[in-house]
Amino acid sequence: KAQFPETLYSKMVKANRQQKLVQKLPSLGMVRSWVSQAINNQQVPSKKVEEKSKVNSSKWSIEWAD
Repeated sequence: KAQFPETLYSKMVKANRQQKLVQKLPSLGMVRSWVSQAINNQQVPSKKVEEKSKVNSSKWSIEWAD
């Protein structure tokens, strides 16, 4: 678990070498910061938030598909 940011970073580097996804990758320090923030900010959405986020697709117009 302690090596997760390093592992993630190395996989990002490898994927970018293979697929040329971005011109500039974030630094290892940035990836460490993101992982730390994600771990420290874990929140479970309440049921009300989940219900509000559902989209009623029956109201969509066929024009969106054109």
